[in-house]
Amino acid sequence: MLKENYTIELLNLKGFNVIRTAGNVITICLPVKPHICPQCKNETKKIHDYRLQKVKHLPVAHTSYTILIKKRRYKCPYCNKQFYEKNNLLSKYKSISTDLRKSVLYYASKLFNTKQIADICNLSYSTVVRIIDSIIIPKPTVFPDVISIDEFKGNTGGYKFQCVLTDPIKKKIIEVLPNKNSEDIYGHLANNDIKNRLKVNYVIMDMSNQFRSIMTNCFPNAKVIADKFHVLRLANWAMEHIRKQEQKRFTDTRRRYFKKSRFILLKRRHKLKRNEKIQLSQMLSVSVLLKKAYILKELFYMVMDSKNEKQFYKRIYKWLFLVEKYGIDRFLAMAKTVRQWLHPIRRAVLTGYTNGYTEGCNNRTKVLKRICFGVRNFKRFRNRLMFIANCKKAAG
Repeated sequence: MLKENYTIELLNLKGFNVIRTAGNVITICLPVKPHICPQCKNETKKIHDYRLQKVKHLPVAHTSYTILIKKRRYKCPYCNKQFYEKNNLLSKYKSISTDLRKSVLYYASKLFNTKQIADICNLSYSTVVRIIDSIIIPKPTVFPDVISIDEFKGNTGGYKFQCVLTDPIKKKIIEVLPNKNSEDIYGHLANNDIKNRLKVNYVIMDMSNQFRSIMTNCFPNAKVIADKFHVLRLANWAMEHIRKQEQKRFTDTRRRYFKKSRFILLKRRHKLKRNEKIQLSQMLSVSVLLKKAYILKELFYMVMDSKNEKQFYKRIYKWLFLVEKYGIDRFLAMAKTVRQWLHPIRRAVLTGYTNGYTEGCNNRTKVLKRICFGVRNFKRFRNRLMFIANCKKAAG
């Protein structure tokens, strides 16, 4: 009796009676109880016959178990309808237990490739693929107030790049699009009801004119927000360009020193340690152009730290004036971009919305691609990405 209880508990067979245990094969049956006829809805306990069904069950302690379930077929005395008793061990027309299917889906919600899941659950590769393909994630019908869009290199479905739409507030993936062609993205999004698209107030993106054009057409009421990281990266790139340009004039020793210490130039001044500030002063004293570039970089960071709209405009116009005054080519080109994206940058500062969650999704996508050695089937890739992201959110 004690052994039977352990078997029932370990294999989650509550409600079943253990008839026989032989190694990894366990024969079970349900207790006799009244059943409702599916045809005439009358109650019956009359047994017509039995059938043994082989069921593959969840591995326990790295050991797979096969369940032989002794299924009863009942017969209704009123309409002569014959039907099998219901049980929660497996679904209709399945030979794999519900618990084993749940286990496959659990591992599919983590960063495991299909072969690893098959080995863990002791199933064939094709069976795991079929279970994963049974995941159905419908296309979005309602859009949130704030959405984010970005591209990533998926190399799937015959296209090199794909796009992802996310909800950065609720931390969910809304949709994964098969490519980054403007016509395809617009066609995919424009299929949604215009009433839903009008509800979107903000769209966060990197500084892509392509995305800006598409999203303003698809979501007429939406205001574009430039991602802070991509805005600040312009200043860092300009600073790096000037450093590389200036260090070419230096001796080999000093050039190597500047290259090794480049992060001091990129780091915010107020975050530098005392010895780093001394090092910074020495580096800037060598080149007037480098010093001017550093001032412009720090002032631009101050622009992005603005607390309100008035402060933002005061700082940005001061920065633009200094850029014109110093006349550094790389910063002049940056200023042109900043003017084109002035209002999206202002909204980024005032709202605090960023593309951080979307970039995190892209990093997870890279990990999934690497462990799976690439995924050719776009539909499977899309469903897996959304399943992983949204399962993590539901679990949290």
